[in-house]
Amino acid sequence: MKKRLVISVAQMFSMLFISRLVVETTYSAVMSEGNSLWDHILSSFISFILVFILIIPIYYLFGMDESKDILDNSYELIGKSAHIISFIYVVYFMFTCVHTLALFKIFLSNVINPPISTEILLTLMVLSACYGAYKGVEGIARTSSIVLFFIVGAIIFMGISLYSEIDTVNFDPFLYEGNESMFGGVMFMISRSSCIPALALLLPMAKGDVRKGAVVWNAGVYLLIAAVIFLMTGAMGDFLQTQLFPVYAAASIAKIGTLEHLDALYLGIWTMGIFIKLALFLMLSGECAKKIVGEKIGRLFVLIFGAIVMLSGILLDKNAVSSGIFASPSLLLAMLFTGVVIPIICIVIKKSGMKGEGKKSEN
Repeated sequence: MKKRLVISVAQMFSMLFISRLVVETTYSAVMSEGNSLWDHILSSFISFILVFILIIPIYYLFGMDESKDILDNSYELIGKSAHIISFIYVVYFMFTCVHTLALFKIFLSNVINPPISTEILLTLMVLSACYGAYKGVEGIARTSSIVLFFIVGAIIFMGISLYSEIDTVNFDPFLYEGNESMFGGVMFMISRSSCIPALALLLPMAKGDVRKGAVVWNAGVYLLIAAVIFLMTGAMGDFLQTQLFPVYAAASIAKIGTLEHLDALYLGIWTMGIFIKLALFLMLSGECAKKIVGEKIGRLFVLIFGAIVMLSGILLDKNAVSSGIFASPSLLLAMLFTGVVIPIICIVIKKSGMKGEGKKSEN
């Protein structure tokens, strides 16, 4: 049965753009383990090309049958054994939520130091995201359109302010200290491209020109990254290397006329972005759960997933977020497996004519 198109391609890529922006606002040489944030402009152009290559399997599989997402294809090809595939995507999407919430916790604890408990703030954030996820992709998409408007306005506002502070002395030659930082930047950017696996489920829900939307989305993401790095480096120089959240530091010095201390604006926008990303990925986790336990019970799993994400995010500390399973190599492997390998396997099975063998074996 053909899936009902519930959002536009523009709305879909707005959600994914905001989800990427949440990652980029935590961008720093400290987080990416690089020694020169300036070299990451080169990383952004390399990543821009790599993302187009990485989404080819998902796009190709979608082109074979635009009514089916990655899970629909899996169940059609291997039957109930595809419960394993659904579970893998549940784990990945929740994994992404935990990482995002943990970053938000680090930001609140190390930069904002709010007067009320960080745990209370995180709990309220997750509860709000669970409500958004429960309402479905249409509600999240409409909200993301509004949030994107404010984000674009704030970026333009901050960009105009920082441009007047640029000092060309702060611009070193590219790769002045070697290419390690450039490759580290590519690893950081690509490993956190959780939007690629998300596309595998979202594409059949959207109506419009997917190819054009993907080009605009990908170009917008990496042009923005390059522009922000250019502005921050020119305005702050080597001071950036010491900052855990340099975008926030740049926002704190930005001003236009009598308007100063734009860090409050940055905080509000980032909080809205966190909400969109958590709601979207919790919703995707719920969609995967529905494939395993059914439509009615699957909707309730959003609350269970939210509780797991909340507890995990609260318990993780700064060191845990940048090491072990949350280190760039681990994130990269998880993204490649869910966003590239599984779609390729589905394509190979379809092309080889093995379709339906999984179902036959169960009878």
